[in-house]
Amino acid sequence: MKMVILVILFLTGNNVMQADTYSHTITAKTWSAYDTQTLTGVSWTASATGGSYWGYDATKGQQFGSSGSPATALSLTTNGISGTVTSIKVSTSGGSSVVGAVSISVGGTAFTPASTTISATNTEYTFTGSSSGQIVISWSQTSSKALYLKALNITYSASNNPTIAASPASLSFSSNLNVTSASQAVTVTGTNLTSAPTYSITGTDAAQFSATGSLTTAGGNLDVTFTPTSVGAKTATLEIKSGTLTKTVALSGTGIDLTNPYNLDDSSPLTSLNETFGDGTAIPTTLPSGWKSVLVQGSKNWEMKLFSSNNYAQMTAYGGSGVCQTLLISPAINFDVIQKNNVKFDWLAGFANGATLKVYVMQKDGTKTEVKAINATKPASGYETAFTTETLDLSAYSGVKFLVFEYNGNTTTPATTTYQIDNVVASKVQATITITETTIPAMSAEVNATDTKTINVGGSGLSENINLNITGADAAMFGVSPATLTLEGNAVPDQFVTITYKPTAAGSHNAILEITSIGVDTKTMALTGSATDVGTGNAKVQQTAKVWVANGKIMVEAAAGEAIEIYNAIGQKLVSRIASESLNEIDLYSKGVHLVKVSNCVARVLL
Repeated sequence: MKMVILVILFLTGNNVMQADTYSHTITAKTWSAYDTQTLTGVSWTASATGGSYWGYDATKGQQFGSSGSPATALSLTTNGISGTVTSIKVSTSGGSSVVGAVSISVGGTAFTPASTTISATNTEYTFTGSSSGQIVISWSQTSSKALYLKALNITYSASNNPTIAASPASLSFSSNLNVTSASQAVTVTGTNLTSAPTYSITGTDAAQFSATGSLTTAGGNLDVTFTPTSVGAKTATLEIKSGTLTKTVALSGTGIDLTNPYNLDDSSPLTSLNETFGDGTAIPTTLPSGWKSVLVQGSKNWEMKLFSSNNYAQMTAYGGSGVCQTLLISPAINFDVIQKNNVKFDWLAGFANGATLKVYVMQKDGTKTEVKAINATKPASGYETAFTTETLDLSAYSGVKFLVFEYNGNTTTPATTTYQIDNVVASKVQATITITETTIPAMSAEVNATDTKTINVGGSGLSENINLNITGADAAMFGVSPATLTLEGNAVPDQFVTITYKPTAAGSHNAILEITSIGVDTKTMALTGSATDVGTGNAKVQQTAKVWVANGKIMVEAAAGEAIEIYNAIGQKLVSRIASESLNEIDLYSKGVHLVKVSNCVARVLL
């Protein structure tokens, strides 16, 4: 009897220590983006630095990245294994001549070995330890090669300890101001729980997120939504608790203003653009200052690339999933100060099969007008050997706008043409002030009388008004009106400017008219005037012409062709005519003292 009891205890002990095994072999392309996929009932999340390519090899399994777009760091994580993990076997490899390694941690504890070097041949590597919690499989490489995962095998001992898990580990939203987004689901799983989990949202922007749903001790689903009340990035945390156990899901969202859906900045628009993309970086992709890429639909976005020491922006739907639409948006540009009929950009196509590249002029509110459409039909394989330069005439547009390059592709059709963009140029209009007249004719007047001349002034490519000012020794005897010509857009329309000479003393007088605007060399024009003092009454100043009053009219005896000008006492010109005969009768409604100028002769008369 004692012997039987010992046998029973031995068998019971073996049953308690019986390990569970989880395994999965990849037999088809599983990931087409860095997201969460279910492998034999367990959710695994893939993330990487770089590596925007996904494929499948029958021998090596799931491919992450490529030589052209390598994943320099790759991780695979899960919270789906409950119990104490003691062994993890991973079958993995890299591309030819790969220089990389793989390591594993469980619940933050590194398994042994700390890391092991991988090769180009699919190989099963074994890691051992004893820990529970999140499993993280990490790859790193200093080469630029594809990474592969073929199979997983995990040995663990089931536990009666309560556990709680939530998947996915994070959610991201985007919605217009005060508009509730579509809901996203969080799956909660409970094991050996004694009470149903509760949940709440905490953090700086918690009020802009909400969660609904019912949970049991086995778990359940929660629906999370986002309702932004202001523009910009928002964050919060969904906390799920049962007893002493807590799981969190990171929440992030972007509030969008319908008047500025892409969160663009037009406060300091460029007055010129010469974008070579030299300030961008390829790994990871960082666009030059002011540029923005917006993923409208799909999983692929614009990237920075470097080839033969040349930087450029590139987009392809290849390696993505389904419909792909993405925007490459320039910094704000002041269209009023650029050469709008000569905006240029270079493009190059590769592996052409139907994807299109469209160019738009866009306002900050997202309203855009197509100005160019490109549908490359070649080459079907490889890339063009040289970029093509396009010249756009954007004369129809004014004010602050954005240039947009829109890629449209589809992996189903497929339409995955690769497009490269470089050398986007919008040159500034040369700022100029134009004056129709080259000189201002000499002026003459009696003391305290006036003479006037006019010039025509305008400007283009300007950023400020045109200002007119008179300087010099006799500046006080000259005037200019208007003294400011108002800017309209980037130009000052041509308009007449009156120069007035009103001497206060007899003699010759000189001054300088200065015409200025910011960013333009000052224009100057010489002003000259001569003044005579004719005394009072109806006396003649010079004897070469006869002027008198008869029958309420001014009588002027002058040679045919001589110029006759008559001014009132405040200097206003009332008559300007050419003498047609020796005696000219001039009838005026104006009464009082008048100045009569015949060629260079001036007389004062009283009507």
